[in-house]
Amino acid sequence: MLLFWKRGFAEASYDDLTKATGVSRKSLYATFGDKRSLFLKSLERYRRTQAVTILSELDSEDASLATITALFEQIGAMAKSPAGRTGCLMANTANDETAHDPDVHDQIERHLSRTSARFRTALGRAGVAQDRAGPLGDYLTGLLQGLFVLAHAGAPAHMIDATVSEGLRAVQS
Repeated sequence: MLLFWKRGFAEASYDDLTKATGVSRKSLYATFGDKRSLFLKSLERYRRTQAVTILSELDSEDASLATITALFEQIGAMAKSPAGRTGCLMANTANDETAHDPDVHDQIERHLSRTSARFRTALGRAGVAQDRAGPLGDYLTGLLQGLFVLAHAGAPAHMIDATVSEGLRAVQS
C-alpha cells in the first residue's frame, strides 16, 4: 500500500513490489494474481485503515464544528510538511489514469461516499440542519481531497492556508 501511495500504480514495478513486500514474484502472483489485484487490495486497505484513522474524530458522539475545524487545521499543517507530499492514496489515484478502471473507480467512490457520510453525521451532531449538512458534508469531502492534491503537488503554504481558512469560513456561516 505504501509503495503505491508514494509512487502510484504505474511507477511501482514488480521488482519494487517484491522488495516492499519481502516476497518473491512467484508468491506475489500466487497471493494476489497480478499487480492490479494487489493495487485494488491496497486501495481497500487504505480506505479501511488510513482514511478511517485520519477522520476518526468525526465519529465521536460529541463531534462539533470545533472538531471539524481542528481536523482541517491538522490536515493543513500536515499538507505543508514534507510528509504531506505523499498526499492521499485515493486523491492521487483519482487524478491518475487508473481511475478509469471500473474497480479502481468503485474504490474511490466508496471512499468519497464514506467520507461525506462521516462529515454529514458529524455536522448533524454539531447541530447543523439536515438540509445543510448533506451539501456541506459533500463540500468538506471535496475540500479535504483538494488539500491532499495541493499537498501532493507541493503547493505553497499560503495556498494551503487560504484553502483551509476559506473552507472553514463556509462551515462557520
